[in-house]
Amino acid sequence: MEPHLAHRLPWQSLGDIIKSTRTHENKSFKGTALDRTKLKTIIHFAKCLCSALEEFVATDTSGDEENADLDPQNWDARAYIDNYHGLGYYSSIIWGYVELNLLLSDAKAFEPLLLRETGRRMTQTMESMRGVHWAGDNHSMRLAAHFQQAFDSQGNMAPLSADVCKILRNHAAMLFRCMYHLLPLKGGDLDAELVVKKLAERFGWWDSVMVYSESRKNFVVATLVKENSDGDSEQRN
Repeated sequence: MEPHLAHRLPWQSLGDIIKSTRTHENKSFKGTALDRTKLKTIIHFAKCLCSALEEFVATDTSGDEENADLDPQNWDARAYIDNYHGLGYYSSIIWGYVELNLLLSDAKAFEPLLLRETGRRMTQTMESMRGVHWAGDNHSMRLAAHFQQAFDSQGNMAPLSADVCKILRNHAAMLFRCMYHLLPLKGGDLDAELVVKKLAERFGWWDSVMVYSESRKNFVVATLVKENSDGDSEQRN
């Protein structure tokens, strides 16, 4: 799999925020509140990711065969359903891409923050990526078969040897290609605001990041919205 511009993203900044807002005991649902500086850093990461995706689309020369099964809109999966009964592919792809890159950047720091405590079993995200989530909404068979190479028969991720890291790195590149099929110019919803929302959901920052907009009748990222001409204000959840 050819390089996919991952080196252009500010992983160190994002990783530092995750490490500062989560602990080994507090890693599933609720993170420490973010201050405005950290929120701006997360928004910057999301914008960098979207810019890299748009640049890659403009320069990608791969053919239809190489991109087969990498368009999530063609999968037998739902775009949005985030609960115990499954993950929409926007969540599982964005979360999976971020989790893999964090593990590759600093396994010692992020294995305790991302992995389940039972052995080396992974998250709901990675069950979807492996194609084994009980409720369905899994990634395509091609992606699942590739990712499964990093796990044993019990569903435990193998130690991060050079060979396993290569699998994770190549899989992250595949997820990157999945994401560019979800950009607005491809008919999808993936923009910087959606990336920030998904990061807030995954790492427990929702209350710090999201506010309810009366004008848009939805939760929006606090620093990406402005009051409308009628003085409409946003309220935190």
